[in-house]
Amino acid sequence: MLLICGAPLERAIGARGLLLLYVAGTVAAAAAQWAVSPSSQVPVIGASGAISAIVGGYALLFGQSRVRVADPRLGRLLHVLWLAFAWIGLQLLVGLATRFGGGPSIAILAHIGGFLCGLALAKPLLLLRWKNA
Repeated sequence: MLLICGAPLERAIGARGLLLLYVAGTVAAAAAQWAVSPSSQVPVIGASGAISAIVGGYALLFGQSRVRVADPRLGRLLHVLWLAFAWIGLQLLVGLATRFGGGPSIAILAHIGGFLCGLALAKPLLLLRWKNA
């Protein structure tokens, strides 16, 4: 996912922007997992929350909104909401499958926190890169 989503995202927001998004995604992922369950025994290791931020940024910048409305700002908002709800739903399904399927515990909330961070920071990082270019 880092290669598939990271390469085009790096071309759009730059290497520094991608690194910033990756680090911010890591922090947001850990914070989301901790905020909901500070005493959880689910391990929060690896880079999946940071990768989720990269996927969120990629989805926002390169995904095509299917909603047609008169106000483009409303269309962008609906696109972001759709991406957020779809990702959260997918992660909750994965969580249910691992919980009832006997699989290993996964820090699902970390994935959600990272993705939401990617949605929140992709556009500002894009604007910042091209403003300073």
